[in-house]
Amino acid sequence: MAGMVVVPAARIAMPVNGTPIPAFFEFALHIDSACFHSLTPLAIIGAAILVVALLRRGPARLVSFCQNALPLLAGFSTCLAIYLLSSGGGACKLAIGDQMRETTFYKRTLEQFALLETAQGRLEKLREGLRKDRSLKAITVSSVSEFSDTEARERISSLMEILPKITDPATKRQILATLCLFRKQINTISYVVRELPRYATEAGAPPTNTPAETLDWIANNLHKDGWEPGPLIKLNR
Repeated sequence: MAGMVVVPAARIAMPVNGTPIPAFFEFALHIDSACFHSLTPLAIIGAAILVVALLRRGPARLVSFCQNALPLLAGFSTCLAIYLLSSGGGACKLAIGDQMRETTFYKRTLEQFALLETAQGRLEKLREGLRKDRSLKAITVSSVSEFSDTEARERISSLMEILPKITDPATKRQILATLCLFRKQINTISYVVRELPRYATEAGAPPTNTPAETLDWIANNLHKDGWEPGPLIKLNR
């Protein structure tokens, strides 16, 4: 299992993701093939030693040697297998972590692009582009309740990240109004929206002191003077 599955999987995954290989794990990547091919000879030798040790037939020195060699061989093989499994598992975990971070970055970048396209009235163009890639769909949801807690936090972070990139006040008002829909979730990650009062002032809202005050003002002015939330889009496979 270690030599045929776990360590080869780590060897493939780590270079693909550019994961640096710790020296402790790297040695296992060099010896796994030799260990795998030695499995059959070791099994044959171990079976022969076991038979002699159990039957106690033959020269006394040979029997004694087999009885002493059997636990040593079993212990060595077990320790080597544990090392290969732990090294391959640790390397795979590192590679999976890098892959998850890379996927999260791509997803957030695509999500921000979708939010900007939607805010600028190009939702149908976005959907048409996604139709060409059948692995993704832009789905309009009716309420923020359809977002999980993780999805809501990611959406709040994406909305906050694109606010500094927007220079058009009307588009910025729409993004802020959309952000206001996630008020309950924002209470749990208030540090993310600490710059919200400044962005709201740039969009035409009166000066406020805290993000909570800003969100209260936006909530009271939704659907007025351009403070119109955009459609809630989820990118799904």
